[in-house]
Parts: sequence; structure tokens; C-alpha cells
Amino acid sequence: MPKYNDGSVKNIECNDPNLITRKCHSTVITCIGNRMTQLRQIFQQIYPKNNNRKFEWFYMIDQELESLENYLFANIYFENIYLQNCPKLLYLDEYTFGNQSEQLYSVQNIYLNTTNLSDQIRLKRKTFKALSLLKNLNVLEFQSHSIRTLPFKAFNKFTNVRIIRFYNPEKRGQLRRINSKVFYRATNLQEIDLKNNQINHISSYAFQFQRQSRHELRIYLSGNELHSNSFEPNAFDGGNGRKIILYLGDYGYCNLMLQTLKQNVFETFLQENNENIIDMYGCPLICDQQMNWFLTGNGLIRYRNQIRNFICYNKTDLIDTDRYEYYHVHQ
Repeated sequence: MPKYNDGSVKNIECNDPNLITRKCHSTVITCIGNRMTQLRQIFQQIYPKNNNRKFEWFYMIDQELESLENYLFANIYFENIYLQNCPKLLYLDEYTFGNQSEQLYSVQNIYLNTTNLSDQIRLKRKTFKALSLLKNLNVLEFQSHSIRTLPFKAFNKFTNVRIIRFYNPEKRGQLRRINSKVFYRATNLQEIDLKNNQINHISSYAFQFQRQSRHELRIYLSGNELHSNSFEPNAFDGGNGRKIILYLGDYGYCNLMLQTLKQNVFETFLQENNENIIDMYGCPLICDQQMNWFLTGNGLIRYRNQIRNFICYNKTDLIDTDRYEYYHVHQ
């Protein structure tokens, strides 16, 4: 959860538009319980300094707000937007943040916490279009929403967002399915955090990117409902030059139903880039004949430098099952 005010910034509350003075020198605007018409009125009354209305933070709590309308932020610029408690918020209109370059480059971080962002395809498309238009995002974070499926090409505009999180450390998320090419044009991504959801299906090329890049990308999938048949072939292929570290486990967050790693999903991922890594974080698998693709003809692990923290339930020639004596393949 971000800290929007550490005491060094000037804060103004905007519950009553009449409290907004013509000379507003605050760096944080806090709105609690405002209707959309009030928000527009508030933003219009803020006096422009040097022909711009620029602020560090916009912080809002609203129990009744159902949408953010087109051009709501068209003439005011926030570096950080934090919707902390908007339990009826269903969607963002496509041009919520405007459509001019300066507006779309001003927002750096968005935190959407305790909303009702809809899984209905039409409303969901509006929300992702609005977010995809923001060119200079660093962090995009979703907590406590109603989105169950990440749609095909959700990020359909080129954006520089670096971190996308659908993760709430306090309770389990709603995500169940990841469709193909979700992050297709989010070409600068360094972290995709999908931990502690209910994901049970990942489509082919779910993490494919249109543009080539050489930077590192970390994908966190621990603590979901993934099983051996959750993955379509080539689910993790399409990194287009990126070094991808795939975390299928974490402290206290194993995928308890995941028993084996199928060749047509995971070998193609490892072969696509010899720097790609699968990290099981000590979450054990059943090492039967379905895992023979791991081995060379003399019984050695074929992808020794690309598999981390790998343990078998059953004692086999593949690897010792005693987790206390287990040698971590890659550290």
C-alpha cells in the first residue's frame, strides 16, 4: 500500500468544492465521498500555475462512485492516483485521463484498491483501454476487484509500464484465467505479479510481446490453483528476447495441485532463451515419466542451469526427495 503523504507534502481536502481556493499550492488532493459532478467542479476551480495544474497525488475514497468518466482528468495532472476505497467502481472510461500526450505522460503510478472493477467484457475493455493509454506508468496495482479473466491483448497500446500487480497480501484475488497476449504492447515490463489469486488456466502465448527487448522480466504465479493441465502449449513462449524468470512457488504460496511440468509447455519456454529460468521455490512435484524430458541420456538434468529449487515428492533417480539435503541447482 503506497504512502501518499509522509508529512513533507501539502495536502488539501476537497469534500466541499467551495473550500478550493483560487490559489491552490497543495501537492496532494484528497477527496472523500464526492459525486462525479463535484469532482469536475473541484478540478475546474483549482487555479492553474504556469498554465498547468500539476499535483503529486490524487487520493479518493467514495462509497457510491460507479465509473470514472471520459476526460475527468483532462485538464489536471497527477503523478500518482490512489483509489483507496471505491467498492462500487465498475469501470474507467477509455479517455478518463484525456487523449493529449502531456496528460497521458504525467501519471506515473496508479493504485486501485477495494473496487468492483467489472469482469463484464465491455466494461473491462474500457478499463484496460484507459490504462493502456498511459505512456509513462511505473506501477499499476490492482487489489480487491471483480476481474476474473485478463482479456486478449488487454494492453493494446504501447506503454512503458514496468510493474503490474494483481496481488493483495491480505486476501485471495479473483483472477482465474489469463488469455493470450495480455501484455502484448507493455514492452518495458519488468514484473508481473499474479500471486495469491485463483488462476487455473493460462492460454497459449499468454506472455507474448510484440517488440523485442533484452531486459529481465519476473512473473510471479505462486499461490494459485494451477494444476498440470492448466497450461495450453507454449503458454510462456513469446518473450521476444527477454530473460524471463518464472516463479511457480514462494514462501507459503505453492500451487498445491501442480504435480508435474509438461514438456509441451515448459521445455519450449526453456529452449526459447537459454537464460529463461523456472523457480519452484521448493514446492515439490511428482517426478514420473512425464518429467523424463528433464533428463539427458546419462540421467543428468538437461536444463541444470535453468531450474531452481526443484524437489520431487517421490524418490527417483531424477533427484533426492529429502528437502533438507537437497542441493539447489541454481543459486
